[in-house]
Amino acid sequence: MTFPRIIISMLLLGSFACSSSKKLIYNSVEFGSGGGFTGMEKTYGFTEDGEIYATEGFHESKSQEKIGTLDKKNIKSINKELKKVKVESIKYNKPGNLFHFIEIEKDGKTYRYVWGSGSKDAPSEIKELYSYLMQQISSYTKKE
Repeated sequence: MTFPRIIISMLLLGSFACSSSKKLIYNSVEFGSGGGFTGMEKTYGFTEDGEIYATEGFHESKSQEKIGTLDKKNIKSINKELKKVKVESIKYNKPGNLFHFIEIEKDGKTYRYVWGSGSKDAPSEIKELYSYLMQQISSYTKKE
């Protein structure tokens, strides 16, 4: 009689494990670039539920547009890359005239990393994550 319970428990645990890949491991992930004479920012982001949005404008007055939704395969892949970066232990805020950034919201806390376009001392894991995220977003952005 305990054998069927074990089987049912394993099936339930397996279904819960699969459902976790439907959401990002963080509440939101934003990334982009900005600066220069105008101070404009171009931001892309993922919500926890996989919605993809783009914003453009000045920090206080950005227009936001939903540009797609991540599928489960992409969410799983992005989660794998996000896990490589220990967000709580990295601190980096050295913007230049032109800058790149990643902002991660986790459990009510915001972790923001900013570096100048030509920065050589920015943490490699942050720069690699930025490149990866930009690559993921490329199929959703309009070709200009």
